[in-house]
Amino acid sequence: MDIPPNHWHPEHTMKYNKLDEHITKLMLLAEKKCSKKKNSNYDWSPELAKAGSELSYLLLIKRSQKRLVHPELLEKARIRAQTSLPLHMSHTDLNKEIRQARKRLKQVRKDSYEHRKSWLEALAISNDISSGKDPNRSNTLRTLISREEWRRRYKKCQELMGTLHLSGLREVHVPQQDSETASNSVSSWKSISDPQEIVNLIIKQNDKQFSQARFTPLADTPLGRRIGRYGDTQTAEQVLSGTFETSGLSAEIGRSLQSFLLAI
Repeated sequence: MDIPPNHWHPEHTMKYNKLDEHITKLMLLAEKKCSKKKNSNYDWSPELAKAGSELSYLLLIKRSQKRLVHPELLEKARIRAQTSLPLHMSHTDLNKEIRQARKRLKQVRKDSYEHRKSWLEALAISNDISSGKDPNRSNTLRTLISREEWRRRYKKCQELMGTLHLSGLREVHVPQQDSETASNSVSSWKSISDPQEIVNLIIKQNDKQFSQARFTPLADTPLGRRIGRYGDTQTAEQVLSGTFETSGLSAEIGRSLQSFLLAI
């Protein structure tokens, strides 16, 4: 509702401030009532979800014996748990089922990574078959497993960053053999915890990572300066049109540039 400026009085301001304060309190109260997000330490899989849902359903049944629980809520929990356990059972039988459900959940959590890996394998095979591919020759599974490993490593890094907040980097892992380059194919790693050695390794890795274009034709070379930072010079136009003469360049840069010209 719009109020003309000449009809607006200080009491209107007080009323609106009180209303805003009341709405803010309601929002804060609603946030407290909402369940907080839980970050599981276990790898998700349908088996883990089923075991957890089954235990939740049994605990809900036990709760319904003491206080009123809406039948629709119980039915939704039963469907989610994918179980045929009866709703009405004796207190002794219910406690027995709860103990068994806790044991199953504990075992599934223990083997959570194996369950997730099996689930990913089934997904990959199903995807290949539906796409008309041969699962034995397809790289779908290899791609899924590789992404999963990166997800696990990222999650581990997040956990370590949380525990090492404001405490610095304590160790790094490098290939056991100095001749090897860090990659997914490395089978053996060693831990480095000496602070100065960690600094030297990070400097070496950064120099390698951020200097990959150092010896390319378009880096800080006479050719690079002739092309210009923005590639808007006559030399740049000649390179793009394939008419640039490479005879005046060094042999290595000439070969690289010729390969580039052939590629375009």
